[in-house]
Amino acid sequence: QKGEKNKKYPLRKDFLNGLIIQVPEQFTYSFLRHQFFGDQDVPILTIAYSEGNTLAANMVESLVTDIQDQFAFGNFLQEENLQVEDMSALSAVKVNRQTVDEVPSVSSAAYYTIGMSTMFVLYVATTIASFARREKELQMYNRILLSDVSPWTYLSSAFISGMLIAYVQTCILFGVSTLLYDVSIPSVSSFLFITLMLCFGVGGFTTLLTAISFRIPTEKILDAISSVVITFIAFLGGSFIPISIFPDWFQTIGSYTLNGAGLKAYMNLLQQYDIAVSSPQLVTMLVYGCSLFIIAVFIFPRKGEV
Repeated sequence: QKGEKNKKYPLRKDFLNGLIIQVPEQFTYSFLRHQFFGDQDVPILTIAYSEGNTLAANMVESLVTDIQDQFAFGNFLQEENLQVEDMSALSAVKVNRQTVDEVPSVSSAAYYTIGMSTMFVLYVATTIASFARREKELQMYNRILLSDVSPWTYLSSAFISGMLIAYVQTCILFGVSTLLYDVSIPSVSSFLFITLMLCFGVGGFTTLLTAISFRIPTEKILDAISSVVITFIAFLGGSFIPISIFPDWFQTIGSYTLNGAGLKAYMNLLQQYDIAVSSPQLVTMLVYGCSLFIIAVFIFPRKGEV
């Protein structure tokens, strides 16, 4: 009870930063009468704490509750004439987890490895776009144009850079997870192909952000894309939590995001499905790469517009 004071034993001034368990008089006597003679007068422990010490109060209350539960459990065993040795057989029970369609389940470590991998590749695009923005500010792109390099070549270099960096990053993340968290990959060739398709889509996303970086007046817009837009896309695609807990319409939208398609393809791989099952996701990632690259070409500034 918050701020309650015991009349017989007043609380000290330093109680403002403390916590006290108030035990009433004849607590043990009242408790034994209730336990063995069924006395309805149940003794009560009062936890008195200051307003700013709720964390400690919750910890103490949890401890007292655990002790009470253990005592109640022991009392139940005694009333039912059960021995502690009879309960030891429960520890030998083994739980076998199996999915309805008898495919291997995906561990939480494996899921979040996939989720974080498909999210982090999106940040590769914003990083390369920020470098392109600096090239614009330093007049480096104008020098590239003076050397008679076409915008196609410049965007293609951004596409390939984003694709390669994302590919290496994903392989490293999965490699570390395999060593530390025992995340097994059933088919390395299928994994490399899915990663290639995912990074192809990331390459298209990189060219789009690169083209946008040449059009926007300030780099803060890129920061907003990195901190808000990509985080929202990652949530929508299931990188943080499984989207299977959401309605069907939400799952449909999430499956058509770039990271959502990659996540679903990786999940099918870990559940030992054939690569053909992930064809819709692979096509989605391929379409992302091609369409975003084409859009980037149209909005990319021409010579004299930078």
